[in-house]
Amino acid sequence: MDKVTLISSNSIQDNTNTVSETNSKVSIVSKIFDLRGKFAIIGLTGRTGSGCSTVANILCTEEFSKLALQLPDRNGEQLTNDERKYQIYYDYLKENWIPAIKIKVTLIIVWICMLSEYDSLINDLEKWLEDNIKTGTRKKQELLLIFKKIFENNTNTASIRNKAKEYFKYLNQKDYKYIDDIEKIVQISEFLEKKLPQHYNSLKTIIDEENHHYTIEVFQILGNFIRDRLELEANKQEKVSIIELVNLLIKFYRHKNKNIEKKEKTIIIIDALRNPYEILFMRERYSLFYTISVNTPEEERQRRLYTKSYTRRQVEECDKTEYPNKPSLQEIYLRQNIEKCNEISDIHLFNGYEPNPSNLQLLTKQIALYMSLILHPGLVPPSNEERTMQIAYTAKYNSGCLSRQVGAVITNDQFAIKAIGWNDVPEGQTPCILRNSLNVLDAKADKSAYSNYELYETGFQEKLKNKITCHINPMSKDIKERLHGRHVPYCFKDVYNNKEHGENNQVHTRSLHAEENAFLQISKHGGQGIQGGKLFTTASPCELCAKKAYQLGIKEIYYIDLYPGISKKHILENGIYRPKMKLFHGAIGRAYIHLYQPILSYKDEIRELLNPNQQ
Repeated sequence: MDKVTLISSNSIQDNTNTVSETNSKVSIVSKIFDLRGKFAIIGLTGRTGSGCSTVANILCTEEFSKLALQLPDRNGEQLTNDERKYQIYYDYLKENWIPAIKIKVTLIIVWICMLSEYDSLINDLEKWLEDNIKTGTRKKQELLLIFKKIFENNTNTASIRNKAKEYFKYLNQKDYKYIDDIEKIVQISEFLEKKLPQHYNSLKTIIDEENHHYTIEVFQILGNFIRDRLELEANKQEKVSIIELVNLLIKFYRHKNKNIEKKEKTIIIIDALRNPYEILFMRERYSLFYTISVNTPEEERQRRLYTKSYTRRQVEECDKTEYPNKPSLQEIYLRQNIEKCNEISDIHLFNGYEPNPSNLQLLTKQIALYMSLILHPGLVPPSNEERTMQIAYTAKYNSGCLSRQVGAVITNDQFAIKAIGWNDVPEGQTPCILRNSLNVLDAKADKSAYSNYELYETGFQEKLKNKITCHINPMSKDIKERLHGRHVPYCFKDVYNNKEHGENNQVHTRSLHAEENAFLQISKHGGQGIQGGKLFTTASPCELCAKKAYQLGIKEIYYIDLYPGISKKHILENGIYRPKMKLFHGAIGRAYIHLYQPILSYKDEIRELLNPNQQ
């Protein structure tokens, strides 16, 4: 819910209203739930080929019956708790299903491009391609030719360009009132639902005629170009970000649903967010915003793309854009970065191998569960997998690593927890986040926080000076102002590693990995063996930790994000006792609390609904 509009016309009325005591008491439950159930936004994220558009289409299904969910088993002699949970959220959603309104980000990108004058857009695109696309001149020329053709001014596109500018100007007004112009609302709706998608399809046709393999890449480039363009000094009058226009449409649809169509509840789905800043932007503005990451096993995702005639090289190029290797902070937050989006997602869906791909039962059941929880938090309890991964997710914040925080939990085969770990230095040493690089270089204060190697090895001291002090002068007023009181820690591995040792050499990291730490806790404090147990980790194990898990007899490894190395194919898929890798699906982090914490006790809720006159 928009934090600035928490108090709405649906707020509990003043006691002076003449409402019968019975009706007032009955309405208490609905009014309390209205605080969370009137409005919600879902932002999808995921790699190309994972199925974000498929999930969006399911969420936009007009009627519950058209979801074609399997009927719950109600007559089984020995029902499982999972089957009982399915009965509960199936029945609830059947009575409360709300079709979502879809905002497609690709259409937003096209819309923003139409706001610019042709010459200005093409000149900026040509410069951006030259500075940012690391490929041959021929490919850049081919891409530029495509951009010229799809944005060419002609009589066929003049009308929609004018409408794009007119409607953006209208939506971007600071003090307009939608309700004053119902005709304009109808026109904008037709533009969004018919004319803009038709124009987008015509652009795809042009791209296909030139080179159909460029379709994904063209829109990836345009998205990153728009994000980067906001940083340029030129074209200030044309500045609008993707997420700002998405936000304008959220407000538009919310107003239209509530005041024009008189619908009580609004669910908006964004297909799809692929930039972490855009997710953070929405999260800071709406308390009922959830990021859903759609995840697919890598082999299946690639198979789907190859089925659509994409070559291996094109898939690799697409992945480089979505999963950049060692990106800068600017690249992480200004461009596509699915790895970071996945890391900060609230809910993870598994869109893998369906027994019957024609009806997507497994995927739709997951969507049904989380939609029912969004509408009614606490309707059913979390799964064993969610509960355990939530502990791993929480444990990672104990990490003092400067780069990435990872959490891990080890259980037996019944999900009983045996150990918890996070990536951090050995007990008794000082985490990197608590150390200051200037201490070790200058006065050598706080000596116990540093190793003798760091303090007295001349070669290392020189490397640290070159890496740190070349751009940080402790006496510089400008640097102090930019830091605003922040200390300056450093990563030992980054300083020590060089071309000789290899930039990604794991031997020289100060920290134990999260999985390694959890394994050692069992050895350190004693406990039963974990053969046949389970490992939960927020990032799948590297080669070193995979070998340890294999040796200890771990049977199943649940993970959120796949490690980019060869641990799965080389270590785990080897021998006769192969641990099974399971891509996690469920709610974690803030969503775990939002969705599973009841708004009021279920006993009180049902008592009030069934016995409204009871004191």
